[in-house]
Amino acid sequence: DEKRMVVILPKGSYMDWLNAQPEQSAAFMNQYPADRLIVDM
Repeated sequence: DEKRMVVILPKGSYMDWLNAQPEQSAAFMNQYPADRLIVDM
């Protein structure tokens, strides 16, 4: 049973995320600040 979650990356971190070793990628998994979440409909 696999569990997955969305990781929201700040601008400029995408390539760092893609190139990170598995143990380094865990550092990107932080709670995203609620005041920075914006919904566009």
